[in-house]
Parts: sequence; structure tokens; C-alpha cells
Amino acid sequence: MHSMLDQAVGEMTADQLNFRPQEGGVSGFFSLWHFVRTEDNVINWVLQQQPTVWLDGGHDEAFGLPHNAQGTGMTEDEANAGWSAMYPPSSATSARSGKRPTATLPRCPTMRSRAAR
Repeated sequence: MHSMLDQAVGEMTADQLNFRPQEGGVSGFFSLWHFVRTEDNVINWVLQQQPTVWLDGGHDEAFGLPHNAQGTGMTEDEANAGWSAMYPPSSATSARSGKRPTATLPRCPTMRSRAAR
């Protein structure tokens, strides 16, 4: 499944991942994160009773989100804030340099068994 996700988004730009198809919708980046984050919770925390990749990797702090965030119940502003800040669309400009930022998009971490690592 993860190889298919990697193939599907591997060539996407920050603009494409931040695109929201309609007002009130969420971006592809948010949908992908929500899917992988939920998988992380179910496999690692619930089934294996191990810490999640989200917490072990410090991703909650990197994204500026609560440790228990996984997308459910977020407001529209909350759902859009973290992604746009970390991977801004190319139309955004940096106040410091006046240049458009570039983004290196993250790879989806594989949520495989810790015993297999």
C-alpha cells in the first residue's frame, strides 16, 4: 500500500498537495497524512501496544500539532495550518528573502512491525 502511495504522490509539487478542490475541503496532503497517521495509531498503538511513529519521530512537534492529533475533529483552519506552513504553495513568498519557497516533500513512513525493523 505504501509503495502505491509513494508512487501516487512522489512527483507532486507542494502546490498540488496543498490544493483544496472546494472551499471547506481538505488538501491531498492532509488526506494522506490523516490516512497514514490513523494507520500508525491502529497498527503501532492499538495492535502492537508500541509508541507511534508520529511520537517516536517527534513529528507532532515538527508539525506543531498536539501529540494526539490525527485529523478527526479538526477545524478547517487547524486542518490547513500545519501543511501550508511546512510545505507552502509556490504562490507564497518569504517575508525575509522575498523569494518563493521550495519544498522537499516527505516520504510516507512505513508502519510495519517494529520487530521487522
